[in-house]
Amino acid sequence: QRCDSNSNLSTQQKFIHYELDVVFFDVTTFYFDSDVVKEGELRQLGFGKDEKSARLQIVFSLLIDKHKMPIGFEIFNGKQFEGHTFENALKALKEKYTIGKVIVVADSGMMSKKNIAYFEQEGMAQTYEYIVGDRLKVLPHKIKEKLTQKENYTTTIEVGQMVKNHP
Repeated sequence: QRCDSNSNLSTQQKFIHYELDVVFFDVTTFYFDSDVVKEGELRQLGFGKDEKSARLQIVFSLLIDKHKMPIGFEIFNGKQFEGHTFENALKALKEKYTIGKVIVVADSGMMSKKNIAYFEQEGMAQTYEYIVGDRLKVLPHKIKEKLTQKENYTTTIEVGQMVKNHP
C-alpha cells in the first residue's frame, strides 16, 4: 500500500524551461509515539532506522532537484522496506518529467543488487546514471585504497575550474 501525493511541479515544467539533470533521493521513517498500537492503511508496525523494531510508522521517500526543490514524494506503509521504494520513484520520475539524462544520487540504503540491476537494464542506462553511497569498510581493498589517497581529491574548486578525474 502506498500513497502517491506529488505536487503540480511536473505540470508546471511543461510551461517553463526546466532542466532536470541531477536528482537526489532519500527515504526516512516517521513513527508514532503512542500508547495505542492500532495499525491503519499506512500506519503499520515496521522496523525503524533508530533500531527500534515494532514501531507504528510510515515510510516517506523524497526526490529533490539540484536547486533543493522537491519534485516528488511518496508515502508507503510502515512495513515497506526502504530499498524497495527506489524503483517506484524512478518510474514516477520518468512518467512525470521530460528528461534526457539524469544522474540520481542516493545513500547506501539503496545499494542493492536489484536496484543496481534496474539502473543497468537496457533502456534505463540511456536515461539514468547513478551515484550511490556505500560503506568504506565493505568495499574491496583496491577501491578503498584509491578512495583514501589524498592526492585523488581537490580541496577548493573555483567557478569554472575543471575537476580532475582519477581513473
